[in-house]
Amino acid sequence: MGSLPSVRGAAQQAAQAAYKKALEVASAADARLIFLSAIDTGSRRLVQLHLDNGVDANQQTPEGRSALHPAAAGGHEAVVQLLLTCQGVEVNPRDQHGRTPLSWAAGGGFIAVVELLLAHPGVEADAEDEVRRTPLSWAASRGFNVVAEILIARP
Repeated sequence: MGSLPSVRGAAQQAAQAAYKKALEVASAADARLIFLSAIDTGSRRLVQLHLDNGVDANQQTPEGRSALHPAAAGGHEAVVQLLLTCQGVEVNPRDQHGRTPLSWAAGGGFIAVVELLLAHPGVEADAEDEVRRTPLSWAASRGFNVVAEILIARP
């Protein structure tokens, strides 16, 4: 009988193969939904599988949300980090309300995600949404004082 790690590894490979097959037969809309669901779970491995199979990290939902929006809004640090390594990733995409991934992360109080985004070149830390709210105003209004301090202290 195999060891637990080898059984676990074989099960993961089988699951990834089945997942990859499902992506191959899915319509474009379904594939986007599956990709966004993988992001919502915070599974770096599933998101990587999508990216390895040609999914565009910059694709947007009808609401204008890119992959970075739900990753940042959910506080999924590992997924945000992965998406930021994608060549050509847009770090300041705006959703239908003008909010950026940084705005969502700040409004959710996700310190590590805010720091990751701020460390990435080109992130607009003062980006205003459609009602002129910034990431700082989202953090402060929700009582995320540490996030607000990070945003104030940035260079």
